[in-house]
Amino acid sequence: MKYLPHVGQKRRWAVRFLFLAFGLLLMSACQPQERPDFGKSDDDQQETPISTPRTDDGVGRDDDIEEPPPQAGNDDTPTVGDDDMSEDPLFGGVDSWKRVPEGSYSIGALPGQYSGYSVVPYGDFMVGTFWVDPWPWPGEGREWPMSGLNQDMMDGVTQRLAECGLRVLSMSEMLVYFSTSYNDAYPQGVDFWQDAECDPDPVEPDYIGSYPRCESRLGAQALLTFPFWGTVDDQMKKVLSGQMYFPPDYNYCLVGGMPTWWDAFYSDSLYGWHCHPRGEQAYADDPSFFVGADEDSFDRVDWACYKALKFDFDGTWGSLLIGNSAVSQTSNSGSGKTHYYHSQVR
Repeated sequence: MKYLPHVGQKRRWAVRFLFLAFGLLLMSACQPQERPDFGKSDDDQQETPISTPRTDDGVGRDDDIEEPPPQAGNDDTPTVGDDDMSEDPLFGGVDSWKRVPEGSYSIGALPGQYSGYSVVPYGDFMVGTFWVDPWPWPGEGREWPMSGLNQDMMDGVTQRLAECGLRVLSMSEMLVYFSTSYNDAYPQGVDFWQDAECDPDPVEPDYIGSYPRCESRLGAQALLTFPFWGTVDDQMKKVLSGQMYFPPDYNYCLVGGMPTWWDAFYSDSLYGWHCHPRGEQAYADDPSFFVGADEDSFDRVDWACYKALKFDFDGTWGSLLIGNSAVSQTSNSGSGKTHYYHSQVR
């Protein structure tokens, strides 16, 4: 049979078409098919977020976890003028203040107990509700003031605290705060000063707070190393007016004792008290006081002001009593280089 060229060309094109169709069919069969989701509705299906690989740095946290940005005011640097003192590590906090409820407290030395020229005799002391910083001035973690105070300087202290809406505790308030309704002669109800676990060295005392067990049942701290200045309230004046060394014109006296070995003329117990007349020099073993406020004025205290007073205090009374003429009336109120003590053994 005679070969026809156009017939062979048609056959070649037919073969090419068949190969092309077969290739397309094969490619279509190899395409991945989307699998139906029978467990979720369209609304429940969410796109999977893309995340970077997590790498452990060896200390229990992942480097790809973003740290939250620092918040303003969370650093430990004290800032004068910040009203929030609740977590201030240097100046203490409002939350640490103690509330002492009003009431009549039977407190004081029973006849024949706790010898000393000056002890508060047993009696009933009425106080209104008050708030108090649990640490004596200038506060926990601070050094005790370099020198003591006297009547004239206490006028200046009262004035500076009043600027902040605060005040010095009264003698009756201190007696209640120290001895509590248990009428403790020594902190925690022990029987002797030596068992009270208080700082035994008024000459070179440790910083305030070094003896945490030296604490009253109401939270008064750092007791029985020094006595503390307080205002002479009317009921205390009536109680003490019959004792020697108590002229009626005293505005401030001291409550609390000192270490037994100090051998001062007043008691070593919490019932101890003594005074110094106005114009007398300041003694180095009378260096502190407790700061408080009445219940009805506590919410109006200027905490930024109080914080500034503590911030500015450098251990010398001149740093607190700026502009107060009483500072120049004592020989040991400024530099702290000259010290006078009551102790018979010093």
